[in-house]
Amino acid sequence: MPSTPSFQINRRVWAPLRLAWASTDYGSVPDPQKWWRKYAWRRPGRWLGWKRVDVPALRRRLRIAPWIGSRHDWHTHYNSACVYAVAMHTDRHDRPRQRKLARYAVAHLDQAVQATCGRAAAVERSWMVDEDPDLALLRRKGTRPNALFNNFVRTVYPSAEAFEQGPPSSRSDKQLREYDYRLLEEIAKVMQQVWNLRSESADVDIQHATEWLRAERKLWNSLHDISADESKRRWQDRVTLIRYIQANFQPMSSSSADFPPPLVPDETASPNGLPGPGEIEKTLAALHHDMEKARAYAMSNAGQRLLRERAADGVTRLETKTVRRLSTGYAAAWQTLDDWLEGETGHTAFRHALRDVPRLTRRRVTALRDGKRLRI
Repeated sequence: MPSTPSFQINRRVWAPLRLAWASTDYGSVPDPQKWWRKYAWRRPGRWLGWKRVDVPALRRRLRIAPWIGSRHDWHTHYNSACVYAVAMHTDRHDRPRQRKLARYAVAHLDQAVQATCGRAAAVERSWMVDEDPDLALLRRKGTRPNALFNNFVRTVYPSAEAFEQGPPSSRSDKQLREYDYRLLEEIAKVMQQVWNLRSESADVDIQHATEWLRAERKLWNSLHDISADESKRRWQDRVTLIRYIQANFQPMSSSSADFPPPLVPDETASPNGLPGPGEIEKTLAALHHDMEKARAYAMSNAGQRLLRERAADGVTRLETKTVRRLSTGYAAAWQTLDDWLEGETGHTAFRHALRDVPRLTRRRVTALRDGKRLRI
C-alpha cells in the first residue's frame, strides 16, 4: 500500500468525510447521527464525525497525516484543500466558519500550484476552476468564499481572461482563415517553449506527467477542429482554446508578445508574411487531414492511459531520461509545425515529426527494434 502524504490524507480524512457528504445528499440514511460513529475518525478521547467536524480538529488531523509519508507535493496540498472545501458542506449557514474553511482551502490550492518546480500548471486550471466537485462551494457565485477563490484564480493565472474579443461577424471567410493560420503559428511557438522547458526537468511526478499528456491531447484535438473548413465561423472554439493556453501554460503564453494574435483590421485582409488565401486553405486542409491520424494525438491519448495504469501500479515518478525524451519529441513536433507554417520546411517534415513522437510502453524494447518507444 502506498504511504504518501496524499494517500494518507485521502484514507484518513477525505474519504470518510466525502462518504458522509455523499450519503447525506443521497438521503439513504434519514439521520446521519444514527451512523456517524461507523464513519467517524478516532482520536484519543474524541470522535470526529460529519455533524461534529470543527476546524481546529480538522487542522490537527491534516497536520498529522502528511508526516506519515516521505514528502510534500502538489497532491498533498490539493487533497488538503479538498478536505477543507468538503467540510464546508457540514453547515452552510455558519458564515464565519465557511469563510475560515475557504481561507484554508485556498491557501492549500495556492501551495499546490506552486509545489512542483514553481509552475502553476501542476494543477490543471480547467479541472480546478470548473469541474472538481469537492470545490463546488468555492465556485458558488455571490458568496465570500467564491470571491476569495476568484481572487486566487486571477492571481495565479493572471492572463486567463485577457482575451475578450467578440465574434468577428463582419469579417470575411478569408480573414478568418488568415487569423486561424496566425493563431496556429503562435500556439506552435508557445508549446515548443513549454516542452523545451519540461525537457530540463529532473524526474517528474507521474500524475504531473499525466496532466501534460491530457493537455496535449486536448490541444491536438483542437487543432483538428479549428483547421476544418466548416468550423471557421465557430469563433467560440478559438476563444476557448486561447483561454485554455493562457490559463494552463504560464508563463510562456504571457511572455509571448504575439499570443494571442489580434484580429486583423477590416481594411487589412492580407497581413505581410502570410501566404495567399489559396495557399492558406491548402495548408489548413492538409493539417486537418494529418490530425485525422496524427500520432501526436494518438500517442498522447495512449500515453495518458498508460501513465494512469502505472500510477495505479504504484509508480510515482518518471525518471529524468524518460522525461527528456518525451519532452524533446513533442517539442520537435510543435517546432516543425511552426517551421512548416512559416515556410521554412515542407509538409513532409511535419508529418515525420508527428510520426516520431515517442510512445510510452510497458514492454522492454531495444533501440534497434524501435527507438521511439519509452519503457516505464
